[in-house]
Amino acid sequence: MIQRSTLILPNEQAPICLSPRLMQLAAWISRGSKVLDVGTDHALLPIYLVQSGRVKSVIAGDVVEGPYQTAQRNVKMAQLESTVDVRLGSGLSIVEPGEVDTVVIAGMGGGTIAEILDEGRDVLACVKDLLLQPMNAAGRLREALQKHGFVIVDEQMVEESGRVYQLIFAQTSTECLVRAQYQHFMDKDQHWLACEFGPLNLSRREEPFVREAVEASRDHFQGILNRLPVEAGDATTLRREEIARHLSEMESWLKEEHR
Repeated sequence: MIQRSTLILPNEQAPICLSPRLMQLAAWISRGSKVLDVGTDHALLPIYLVQSGRVKSVIAGDVVEGPYQTAQRNVKMAQLESTVDVRLGSGLSIVEPGEVDTVVIAGMGGGTIAEILDEGRDVLACVKDLLLQPMNAAGRLREALQKHGFVIVDEQMVEESGRVYQLIFAQTSTECLVRAQYQHFMDKDQHWLACEFGPLNLSRREEPFVREAVEASRDHFQGILNRLPVEAGDATTLRREEIARHLSEMESWLKEEHR
């Protein structure tokens, strides 16, 4: 799911070791859940979930033939063919509505994950828990979660191999509760900020990586703004205005921290 590299599985008596990202996602999965792992790659997470006894069975899906075959081999090596069902196909299309209640999608772009949710509306309507780890575009993904009626019940920033990743645990909820989660930031004109970094992350100022992530993003956007020509076409002007709004939201939040 994270890296496409050679995997040596331990014997079936010893649960495999997961990366920090996958370990956190696994910790969020309720015991006995009916899980679909989208983009499973080596099927590390499904194998771990069954070996550790957290769930009885898992559906592991991948749209690419190579990883699909790798997942099948690893499941066979672990002697879990009867409990880890490896399927070839795209996103949520490989399951029927009601077949799973928990979906894991990790190691993909936030825009791609959002598209998977959009294209799998029928299945998503029967899903209770979403465990997500976008590689980028976390803001677009959180907007998609709002649209589909999922409230964020937990989120973490996890460091792995020198990079910080955002992990999101969302559950289906009412439109009122979903809106309420962002209302505080909307009242302060910080809705983009809350989508980009997470309403729970931003409320946990003592957590590691949160402030660093906002500062890094601020510096990144400032660099882009400095490189944009002052006098240019309408598209450049609109881009400058958009970046200026993002910078304003980040600076506002960073200043609040010291009050």
